Amino acid sequence: MPEPAPERKFFLGTQFFRPPNPPRAQRREMLRTLAQDYGFNLVRLWPNWNYFQPAADRYSFEELEEVLNSCDGLGLRVLMSVVIETAPYWLERAHPETHFVDAQGNPQRLIGVANDVTGGWPGLCLDWEPVRQAAAAFIRELAKVSAAHPCLYAYDCWNEPHIEPAWQSSIWSTPPQELYCYCEKTIAEFRDWLRRRYATLGVLNEAWTETFPDWEAVQPPRVHGTYPDWVDWRRYMIEPEFRSWTLILPHDCGLRAVP
Repeated sequence: MPEPAPERKFFLGTQFFRPPNPPRAQRREMLRTLAQDYGFNLVRLWPNWNYFQPAADRYSFEELEEVLNSCDGLGLRVLMSVVIETAPYWLERAHPETHFVDAQGNPQRLIGVANDVTGGWPGLCLDWEPVRQAAAAFIRELAKVSAAHPCLYAYDCWNEPHIEPAWQSSIWSTPPQELYCYCEKTIAEFRDWLRRRYATLGVLNEAWTETFPDWEAVQPPRVHGTYPDWVDWRRYMIEPEFRSWTLILPHDCGLRAVP
């Protein structure tokens, strides 16, 4: 006889913890209400990087542990977001060269926005090794804390797929102010990506209908012009957005990552 189909569970949930809300004193009772009065069985938590790592050598997961402990006791499952779009200010100060740079050459300082009130938006450019290392260290610590709790169901590694930080909070921004990233490291990485894709400068020139004399002359497009360069530039920009997926896998492979 065929094996019976595995039981499937329907999840009914909500986003719950996006620091500093809801207020700390109200969280336990609100979770009880969700689980027992409304029948919810899952909550998504939003652990902002800058909120839980206030210094390079210090993590502060006490509030997250409180929420996870409450979920353990109430039988709520947790979808844990991985949020590196809110970089800590100490990292910005130590490595100002890692700011996102728009198509006009303006660096994007870390700020607070309506959906990230603790600041740190839009994060720092992952093409820089100090940012990759710091982000990976934070995700490792987050995974250690989260995996110790039976309520943990999965990781949400890329909420609302988009090319960060290509949505401005300012109504006065122009299109070139919404294109990223044009920092020197990203441009260098883009050239390396093109070398791997086309092998020789001659093949690239033919594909782009260009006449670049050397690789240093190759630049990503900044305004509307020709199409082949824009297609490659957007392909390249999409690929780095998958990094947060892979950063977590070596540290807690027993759980699913839900994109």
